[in-house]
Amino acid sequence: MNAIPPTISIILPAHNEQFNIPPLIKAITTEMLACDVPYEIIVIDDGSSDDTWAILSQMEHNPPYNSTDSS
Repeated sequence: MNAIPPTISIILPAHNEQFNIPPLIKAITTEMLACDVPYEIIVIDDGSSDDTWAILSQMEHNPPYNSTDSS
């Protein structure tokens, strides 16, 4: 079975956002699931010095999340 490619890509820049990223992604996910449209969330960590990257690394095991460290 082939996966349906995302129709919408949501790109979020992040810098020291460890407390904001989880609720933001949860809110986006809730809205996108209600729309019933294939989507992906791409978070770009811009060299955070807090636990943003660790949180993103845990979340990326649950599609449709992707994260990239730009530092």
